[in-house]
Amino acid sequence: VRIRVATAQQAVRVETAGALVIGAPYGDDHLMHGREFAAPATISHRDGAFVIQPARGQAVSWALATLRIESASGQPLRIAGGSYPSALVLHPMTANAAGRQTPIEVINHVPIESYLPGVLHKEMYQSWHPEAFRAQAIVARSYALAQLERTRRRHYDLESTQASQAYAGAGAHDKATSGVRATRGAVLSYEGKILPAYYSSCVGGIGQDASEVFPNQPDLPPLRGREVGGWGSSSPYYRWGPIARPRADLAARMAAWGRNRTHPIRLLRSIGDIRVVARNAVGRPTGFAVIDSGGQAYSLGAEEFRFACNFTGDGLPPVADKALLRSSFVTVTVAGNEVRFTEGRGYGHGVGLCQYGAQEMALRGYAAEAIVAFYYPGAAQATAY
Repeated sequence: VRIRVATAQQAVRVETAGALVIGAPYGDDHLMHGREFAAPATISHRDGAFVIQPARGQAVSWALATLRIESASGQPLRIAGGSYPSALVLHPMTANAAGRQTPIEVINHVPIESYLPGVLHKEMYQSWHPEAFRAQAIVARSYALAQLERTRRRHYDLESTQASQAYAGAGAHDKATSGVRATRGAVLSYEGKILPAYYSSCVGGIGQDASEVFPNQPDLPPLRGREVGGWGSSSPYYRWGPIARPRADLAARMAAWGRNRTHPIRLLRSIGDIRVVARNAVGRPTGFAVIDSGGQAYSLGAEEFRFACNFTGDGLPPVADKALLRSSFVTVTVAGNEVRFTEGRGYGHGVGLCQYGAQEMALRGYAAEAIVAFYYPGAAQATAY
């Protein structure tokens, strides 16, 4: 799999134990014309070529479309903020004008069974039950493999952040590594295809429909929201609120999010009312209307609404942690200079596995296979390889 681990880098400093082997990528997992360089090496891209400055010796300029980096010793590769197994491939982000330096994206090319421990390390608490880790491994493997069908024309498959699934790179703890090893190749499938097994921290008792949250996701029965009872109630966000947000600040954030996404709500100037206008079959909100003081209504999906309320950018400071919307499963009231969010439930989009619920089920003696069968009813459990 190909994981985007850094973007918009003016220069990339790569370290490892021993020497670096740098050359041209051949396919997804080979290197041509590799040459050893003393680590650390700093790599930039200027005038249509990569410029490699090793720890010793002269800088080298190579006019390659992309650049592959491996460790001669097989040890992880370190860049600012992370350590990664296997190989890194560097991509210039734009066509290079003469005399201009081009930002670089860094993609970790890694076998999926080496990738998954870094996901589990980041996604679950080390103190949690081994069966919860095994359930998460099955789900994360299914999600990652399902994405490969959608990303063939792109130079990466997944992000290293919650935009896909969080990824810590190399150095995962033993529970994460063991959870992956114990479930090697195990996936969920539906009608012969690997299921994109979405998951979130806590669903708050009632799940969300994947087709209501993710663009172009078909409406599959295993990914429909349903009532899951009290599993997940140990989460600090199983129930949350009330939260009060300044009305003007919320309007500014929604408009800024709209400008960032080229959404009609970019024209919002003030908030007159906010209403839930659609719910799924089990009552979880799937759509909101934000109505300005002139009566103009702007429609937002459930996750669009949460992201717009929490938007940071365009000169706006981060939302205080205690004021963040943890999910869109909430009651909204506009009054005076405030917008109040009450009866909040869960943390995240609410589709598929509830991680806190998986932990609680594991503590009650459920095996990983039973946990995933509960959260994805109708999905088959299969071996992909």
